[in-house]
Amino acid sequence: MIFGSQKRDPCKSFYMVPNEIMRLGLSVGEIAVYNYLMYCEDHNTYQCYPSYRKMGEALGLTRKTVMKHVRNLEDKCLISTEQTTVTLKSGKKQNGNLLYTIRPIQEAVDYSNAQQLRKAEQEIREKMDDAHVRSLNAFVLKAIDFYLGYLRQGKNLNFISPILASSIKSEIKNTEHNLSEMVYKMAVQLSMLTQIVADDKNFYPEYLDELHKWCAERVASTNGIISLEDMQQRENVYTDYDYFYKDEGDY
Repeated sequence: MIFGSQKRDPCKSFYMVPNEIMRLGLSVGEIAVYNYLMYCEDHNTYQCYPSYRKMGEALGLTRKTVMKHVRNLEDKCLISTEQTTVTLKSGKKQNGNLLYTIRPIQEAVDYSNAQQLRKAEQEIREKMDDAHVRSLNAFVLKAIDFYLGYLRQGKNLNFISPILASSIKSEIKNTEHNLSEMVYKMAVQLSMLTQIVADDKNFYPEYLDELHKWCAERVASTNGIISLEDMQQRENVYTDYDYFYKDEGDY
């Protein structure tokens, strides 16, 4: 069996959507509603009048959501709407469905471009102080100079990396200087404390070796955190021999 052997009329079996629709930043719901209106559109008048309920049932959306997307499409110059009226058998008139007109896609593109320009201008004005300029023209010229530098380098990474490298190197240098000062001060204080203890006591070499090993293991296990309780615990455990020469007195 050959499927699709019957040729379908493009004018009757398909509808066309402008490519620009995918470049206007529309939401999924807005694209769905726009597509449905294109599906219903009269190709001669570019108009249609489906109800909110009918669109909602076809797209799986609530009436309120369809109304919101219709307003957004109208704001973005993709469609225009017109309220219609119907006359009942009794002669009374009441509101009918909206009449939708699909506007030329170029109008929506022009509107989108204008919106982007306004947004860019607002952001430029907010950043003028950071760029140390006082006018839009000066900001644009500075941006052009930057972009030309990028083009001359060929790669954005190569152009920006020297700036980043300089900044990072400066921060590292300051950090190294601060750390060096701190380590130096700590080393001086530790040297003073060690000398005071050495002047007061004359410890056995075996004790010093064993003490060095214990302290190294303790510092590694506590990540450098030293407490008086840990020191007291060690003093109570090690009593196998005297800690210093007999002629220096008791510990």
